[in-house]
Amino acid sequence: MNRSGLSIYLQLSPQGIYDRLQTSKSQRPLLQGLDGDELLDFISVKLKEREPFYKKAMLIADAEKWKVDDFIDAILKYA
Repeated sequence: MNRSGLSIYLQLSPQGIYDRLQTSKSQRPLLQGLDGDELLDFISVKLKEREPFYKKAMLIADAEKWKVDDFIDAILKYA
């Protein structure tokens, strides 16, 4: 992906992902039947497995702290 354009990893904690999934309106087949601590544990395991790949992104953004202007500024540096 880095060869095709700007790759961005919107980094969130497992709890941050969990919180966003609680308000998500879309269905996620991989998460069906998971709730509460079971869902949070699943997120933690998957994030640990996938994060080495996510960290290869050209830009890693703290999605819990960054404001829109932070994203715009960071993206413009790569433009």
